[in-house]
Amino acid sequence: MLSARPQNRRSARALAVVAEASGTPASVAEATPEGVRILATSGEAPAAERARREADLRACGLSRLHAEGLLPAGNRRSEVELD
Repeated sequence: MLSARPQNRRSARALAVVAEASGTPASVAEATPEGVRILATSGEAPAAERARREADLRACGLSRLHAEGLLPAGNRRSEVELD
């Protein structure tokens, strides 16, 4: 369970934002001292549509994280994985 420390509240908020943006539950795929990698899955997709759907989910998640102030502009070390 996440504690009430500020960085954990930010991680919990980021999970909620990505889940809302993707329409599916989000989880922490990896945690490092630099941050967390978030995973959200959109379910099955035909092979011909998969890459486009993944790109759309990734762009939507990143856009929402930036809008919420959870991912600063130009932050190249942060990663969101939405499959």
